[in-house]
Amino acid sequence: MEGENMELLKGKLTLADNVYNRLLTEISNGVYSTGEQLPSEQNLCKLYGVSKTSVRSALQRLEVLGIIETLHGKGSYVKGTASVSGPQTPNIAEIQPYQLLSDKDFEEVWQFRYGMESQALTLFSVRATESDFKALDEIVRRMIDTSTEKDLSHATFDYYSYIYNHCGNRYIANTMNLYQAVLLAYIYTLQITRKQSRSAVVQFHIAKTAYLRKKDAASILKFVTEENVLHMKQIGNS
Repeated sequence: MEGENMELLKGKLTLADNVYNRLLTEISNGVYSTGEQLPSEQNLCKLYGVSKTSVRSALQRLEVLGIIETLHGKGSYVKGTASVSGPQTPNIAEIQPYQLLSDKDFEEVWQFRYGMESQALTLFSVRATESDFKALDEIVRRMIDTSTEKDLSHATFDYYSYIYNHCGNRYIANTMNLYQAVLLAYIYTLQITRKQSRSAVVQFHIAKTAYLRKKDAASILKFVTEENVLHMKQIGNS
């Protein structure tokens, strides 16, 4: 894993990004058609010269976007290419910071956030200094002192905003700044509709900061994946 962490420092794309982009391109170009099984994880590792961690991260991103379906014990299959081209871009100017998002908007913002956040957290963990972690600790203390859902949502937004703006990637930082209202609306909707207690939110972010301090890319990706798998189940049951 040390080799993959060094790769993060040398360029904008991680090894998982490269696997994801190559598979996405091949699916788009018809190399793997709808219903066709992708090579096994082991074969993908050999094909691309990467670890299982990178392959699994790429496959999870494709599955979250609805491009592939992974069946336990059977492998991953192409569901289609409709999600690759995507729908028309929504008018984000109409979304206000503290409005409740529709189910469709909520799910799409979650998918967008998952892809961006995985990279931001991993990059941040490699570059972060103790002063960065102290800044995150201070934001968590603000969460503890909040008294309304709006205040808690804003503190949560500031936590991720700090990470995105200090991960060393200008594109991720600019995307965060561009979609501030959308992400605030998403976090606020999460607080209201999922009825997350302040205590639960605080404990979750304390745990996330602890993972970041370990500077272990594999653990961070596992943590984010588990969080988002749970999130996906909540969306499906809503």
